[in-house]
Amino acid sequence: MHEDIRNLSEKKINLRKIDRKLHILFFYFVRKAYLLHISRMRLF
Repeated sequence: MHEDIRNLSEKKINLRKIDRKLHILFFYFVRKAYLLHISRMRLF
């Protein structure tokens, strides 16, 4: 029983780590797209 609880908490921690990486990637791409959009607006 205790083993199951520990395994679940480890899975949750792993999911949080993955979630954080996805958030970082998401913000990186959003910022990149935003900067590209601004540079295009300046051209036209």
